[in-house]
Amino acid sequence: MSCPTTETASAWLLGELSDAEAEAEAFEQHYFGCDACFARVEQLERTLAVLTQGLPFTLTPARRDALLARVSLPLVDVEPGQRATLRLSHSAPSGLWVMHFAQPSVARVDLEARNANGQVVFGLSDVAFDAVQGRAYMPCQIHYQAIFGQQEPTLLVELCSVDVSGARRKLGEYILDHELDSL
Repeated sequence: MSCPTTETASAWLLGELSDAEAEAEAFEQHYFGCDACFARVEQLERTLAVLTQGLPFTLTPARRDALLARVSLPLVDVEPGQRATLRLSHSAPSGLWVMHFAQPSVARVDLEARNANGQVVFGLSDVAFDAVQGRAYMPCQIHYQAIFGQQEPTLLVELCSVDVSGARRKLGEYILDHELDSL
């Protein structure tokens, strides 16, 4: 049997495949004998754990204000083209990137994060942003290491606006360095 799709592995992990289904039984037989699928499900489990206990990847201004009213977070402001560092530890496990951009009448913002080698780590379409202040708020948490592993601690983030015709316009590029205690 060839390796099942990531969607099948995700459905199995989430309990969306019935035990009575042949697909669930076939997946389980393959999963326990395939190192690659076992590793994929472990990665999916770590991702699910982070997503269920963590903050969203971006915040609206109202959610930012509500979060900051409950907890003190280090805030790191970064302008387009600049580099900044966020320090996270077990005593300060979360922080907030505040990426500024100066672009009038932006209706939508997309975000793409790459590692130092240029590989896409994640991309988000139509993220929450503050249109009045020209800012996107991206929380960062030390336990994201469980998803992304001990990779290069630098993210190269690009914000783009997309107009109604689908045309993309770069709002800014940011170099976000992370100093993290290991888990």
